[in-house]
Amino acid sequence: MTQQDTEAKKLCRFITYLNPPNHIILLYDDPLDIETLKDEAEAREYGELEASGAKGDEIPQAADAIPPLFMRRVEAQLSDLDALLREERRIDERGQENSIICAYNLAKFMEIDEKTRMEILSLHDYILFTKFTKGGITLIEATENALSNALGSHGADIVQRYIEQESGDREITPLSFRGYLDAMSGLLGSGAVPLTRLIYRRLFQMIRSSRECE
Repeated sequence: MTQQDTEAKKLCRFITYLNPPNHIILLYDDPLDIETLKDEAEAREYGELEASGAKGDEIPQAADAIPPLFMRRVEAQLSDLDALLREERRIDERGQENSIICAYNLAKFMEIDEKTRMEILSLHDYILFTKFTKGGITLIEATENALSNALGSHGADIVQRYIEQESGDREITPLSFRGYLDAMSGLLGSGAVPLTRLIYRRLFQMIRSSRECE
């Protein structure tokens, strides 16, 4: 089994163990990784969900059925970012029972202006990468680095301990980014907003640096 296959299986296990609904952004380099994940996770095409309810209706499901997982392949067109954001907001607000993965090509995603990138990320419950281990480590390091730079090591430790305490039986990590930020807001209030921007910026810097070194 190749490293790529191992990463695909780790990612698949992580996603399929999540309790729906979830709005997930998945950043990929190789389109074949998306096909592998779709097959492994038995995800259905997002178009099937849209066809079943053009006005946002939910898919009828048996009471004991597991809500299916849908894959949305996003073409990030720089010429029409307003439409891209409208669709992401619509998905985020529709209240579906299904989990939806929005797959973005990482290189094209990084070409989008920073403000739009931040908003796109903020509309998702989870930030994941097809290079699951490396991407997860990058996100965690970006979060820890931004918190330490802004609050000092002691302040960052206080925030992390608070988030762990708030999580209870759930595991809140930077991978579950919206839950992580919500917990952080419980401690810092509006002060979490500039910290969130710092985390995003640090993540973008680390992604760009990593790609330049490849």
